[in-house]
Amino acid sequence: MQLNDFYLPLKSRPKQKGYICRFVGVNDYIEQFLVKYYKETTQRGVVIQGRIPNPTDANLRFYKEMLGENFELSVEYISSCLGMWLVKLQPNVKRILAQNLYDVLIQLKNKGKNLNIIKNTYIKFMCWLYFQFERVLQFTPTHETGKVLYAGELSLHEFDLLTILANCGVDVVILALKGEVQYRVVDPTGERSELYNEKTQPFRSDFSVHSLAPKPVPVEVPKTIFPKAYTNEWVNDDAFEGILTFKNDRSCIEGHYSNVFVVFKGADNKVNFSRTLSKFYNDLKESKRRIVLENGISRVLPQEISAVKREIVSDIDGLVNTLQTNLADIGYVRFHFGEMVKEIYAENGNNLQRTTNKAVQLVALFKRYEKDLVRTENVPVFIYFGEVVDLIVDLFLRFVSRLLVDVVIIVPSPDGKCLIEEDSRAAVVQYSDDLGLDEYPTVLDNVHVGTMAYTAEAELTEMMYQDTGMYRQNQYGKAKSVTLRTTCEEIDILWNNELRFRPNFSTSNDMVEMPVIFAKISGVRHDDLRDYYKRVQAFVIPKQTRVCVEPPFIEYQGSNKFQSSAGSFFRNGQINKQMIKSHADYKFALLREEMQEHLLDKIQLLIDLKWIEGTGTKGTEYTIISTLLNLDPKFLRLMQNFDFTKHNPKVVCIHTKEKLHDLADAIFLAYANLVGCDTLVISPTGYRSVERFYTQPILIEHQDGEYMYELKAREMLNKDNIASKPIIDPKSIIERMKKYGNKYGRQQ
Repeated sequence: MQLNDFYLPLKSRPKQKGYICRFVGVNDYIEQFLVKYYKETTQRGVVIQGRIPNPTDANLRFYKEMLGENFELSVEYISSCLGMWLVKLQPNVKRILAQNLYDVLIQLKNKGKNLNIIKNTYIKFMCWLYFQFERVLQFTPTHETGKVLYAGELSLHEFDLLTILANCGVDVVILALKGEVQYRVVDPTGERSELYNEKTQPFRSDFSVHSLAPKPVPVEVPKTIFPKAYTNEWVNDDAFEGILTFKNDRSCIEGHYSNVFVVFKGADNKVNFSRTLSKFYNDLKESKRRIVLENGISRVLPQEISAVKREIVSDIDGLVNTLQTNLADIGYVRFHFGEMVKEIYAENGNNLQRTTNKAVQLVALFKRYEKDLVRTENVPVFIYFGEVVDLIVDLFLRFVSRLLVDVVIIVPSPDGKCLIEEDSRAAVVQYSDDLGLDEYPTVLDNVHVGTMAYTAEAELTEMMYQDTGMYRQNQYGKAKSVTLRTTCEEIDILWNNELRFRPNFSTSNDMVEMPVIFAKISGVRHDDLRDYYKRVQAFVIPKQTRVCVEPPFIEYQGSNKFQSSAGSFFRNGQINKQMIKSHADYKFALLREEMQEHLLDKIQLLIDLKWIEGTGTKGTEYTIISTLLNLDPKFLRLMQNFDFTKHNPKVVCIHTKEKLHDLADAIFLAYANLVGCDTLVISPTGYRSVERFYTQPILIEHQDGEYMYELKAREMLNKDNIASKPIIDPKSIIERMKKYGNKYGRQQ
């Protein structure tokens, strides 16, 4: 192969693939080639000095958000994921890439690597392709080939990926800085790349691939002075009044423009502040101001990131210059963006790669709103409602606040998290009350005004029910269950106690920890059926208990209408609440809103815990969803009446026969435990029931006496049986004769 072959279009090459060539030294001719190749690589490729960076935690989180945690070793699965991951990939390139990825992974399997190792390798390759090499694949369908220049010691995974890229039409040049011997560690036969074999000198020990870049010619450029933000200091006391002031009426200092950057946390009075916010918004509309209102900002999408134009750079100035071209050609906007990127660079320890990742996302997010924030006649207003916990959103709001834009951030809770607080330029107004709204109140119609009596009652209620051990009706909307490990006798003692009086009950951060019972009692204590029946009846509390006397526990009336939809309700390990709620047969719709959320959250939790055999491996998660969305109205009424601090619903399952419970019963009982019910399986026979479906010993079994058979569950629940006649021990006459034969039998 001649070096000029690198400039042939793919269609003119024998195999229509990229070339892989390695150099173990350098001479004048090779250096001329490398200088030219380096320049082309910076324009349509990737330059690597050292190693390809491993995926960061942020990279892995982004991957899981986009593609989930599932994995399947097949070409079809990989091709499907590539279509969602690398959205600009041409179909023919995607096909080649999927097949080559599969071939590499199947080689790992043939070497005895387990599926977990193969999956991790696949994720690493996918992250490398997206975060490091996406742009190089965009050139493969054109007449020009993408370029990769690698200088350093290759790892086996890196070599596999570079080979895959070459098969997709990307040219790869490897500079083996430590010579042929070191290179042969990953390529023992030397056949995976072509050695350019000419008389050369070894690479210098301090060789840097960036030394191939053309030396810039210094040019004396007069420095432009851009205006800066004169933030908040011009405002008197009322930030809203300041924002409503027109640009020409604002006091300012020379070389600056006046804007507002303010954060409100909580409310001084939730009703009055809601009215203030609503009036402020409508006053802005009447003044014809450009308004951007966001109740939270969604994450930057892959296609938004892909739209950001950028070149390979070696320093922070180069990064600023290449990214600034994406912004509107307004001097002060680009200037402040450059200042922001340099601050990010300093905050990240002068790490260019981390800075690039954040700066690219910042550009992508700004482009989403750019047309509303620049080139406006008056000062635009950006209103953000919600907590600020995402780093990119934080950077975006800080950047916008440096422009001729008024930025208002409303955090509804006084304890809500807001990264903006760390910015000294922001004025933070801290209140003690909770605003109690989920979104910005744009109209007055949705604001309730309290009378003096109502306000006084609310203050009294807060005083009485705050950390006093007293709780108002349905005071808490969120709860989680904690299963108590008790003795068998303690079940009887705790059964009828309110949750707040049980051990390990607690409330914190608007969350209740509910101590509940999830147990099985096997056998009959002292063989005393009269006491046994009384005990069983005591567990059945009127208007609080769901009783099952014979499998199955779940009895469907007609077909389960959720079975066909369960697949669409569950994606990437998460249930889609909105899709479930929009289903025509959604049964929870009649329940209060916080109870609906509680029930749906616990469906997700049951799937996450993997308590049920086959969850995540055999599709049992879909059975869980369809079963629990089809619960009968009687149980849902119990949940509607459930106050997380008081008496909880009871589920009693009496298992006296040899008929087994099915998977749906096991799902329901485990779910009842998670939503806060006391759940009890009563088994005089000691037969196994639902526990055969559980992956963990979550059902705590108590051996409480001899096993007894042929008892009838309905007779146990009939109080007349105990009051009117003696209970006949079901043991056979032969067994009783054996027991008492010595006393009454014939003398031998």
